[in-house]
Amino acid sequence: MAITTLGANAIGTLSGPNLPTGSVLQTLQANKTDKQLIESTSFVDILSQAITPSATSSGILIMAYVTSGGNGHWDFKVTRTVSGGSEANIDNASGTGVGIGDVDQTKQRSASHHWYKQYDGTQSTIVLLDYPNTTSATTYKIKGSSLHDSSSYDITVNYQYNTGNAGWAATTITSLTVQEIKG
Repeated sequence: MAITTLGANAIGTLSGPNLPTGSVLQTLQANKTDKQLIESTSFVDILSQAITPSATSSGILIMAYVTSGGNGHWDFKVTRTVSGGSEANIDNASGTGVGIGDVDQTKQRSASHHWYKQYDGTQSTIVLLDYPNTTSATTYKIKGSSLHDSSSYDITVNYQYNTGNAGWAATTITSLTVQEIKG
């Protein structure tokens, strides 16, 4: 059997149009290492990351990781803003809110809920697949809120609620990773 030698030009390359559906086309990440205190019953920005999809058929895989502490109840969610548009919850085609819980009386609609973690932290991992149907810059944001009394129910992002200056306390990280997935 003869051995055939192929030159580099004969092999070819895989690029966006040649990649199979489900391939990762781009990955972007934002990290937050500073501390943030949230005292609000409205959702407040924590971290954002923009991505510009290469095709309207692309999906955006969102991986949000938030470390926090708090006194009372608090919630996190991820929102989307397409360039020139309004900030919105991540919904599916029927608008039923894929990225947040269903409507239930007066309950907060969020992707992650926590309660009373003063001396230890809690971790929220929110993973969503969004189809923004655009090739415009799209910004995703992690947001936090304390539904109840904002004067006594606080959220501490990237640190424990009760820390003092103790050796057992820690500061942590929050991250937001977005990947364009070929549709």
